Amino acid sequence: MDGNHLQSIEGVTTAVPRERWTTAQRDDYKFNARALAQINGSCSKKQFELIQGCTTSKEAWDILQIHFEGTSQVQSSRKDLLATKFENMRMEEHESIADFSSKLSSLVQESRTLGKVYKDAKLVKKLLRCLPDKFTAYKAGLSANPIWDDLL
Repeated sequence: MDGNHLQSIEGVTTAVPRERWTTAQRDDYKFNARALAQINGSCSKKQFELIQGCTTSKEAWDILQIHFEGTSQVQSSRKDLLATKFENMRMEEHESIADFSSKLSSLVQESRTLGKVYKDAKLVKKLLRCLPDKFTAYKAGLSANPIWDDLL
């Protein structure tokens, strides 16, 4: 039972009987029950085991959020790790531009889920900087294009 359904009389906290709930308390209870049912219904068996004792949807959500995303400290470490991966990422000689672009996009998307957003200009520069020597003519052609200045 959450704090909306408790009363404190002379320092003693007790549950408010359902028949004395206000309309707002009834609505809160219904919304919480629906949300908790949705969360429980969308979890795998192992995930459900993490939250089976939760009485509020907020409590269940917080447990799942920490389980999947980690604490803010873990998220910060993951952001740092992804930023390092981004900076160190290089295109292999045998790799196609499409494959490297896909790999870069995947890393950028993972960073975005943690709140780190890269500007398009930075991504284009990164892609061009990482191209192997066999693409030198391609890079020169792009750099000479007047649209290039507008993009960056």
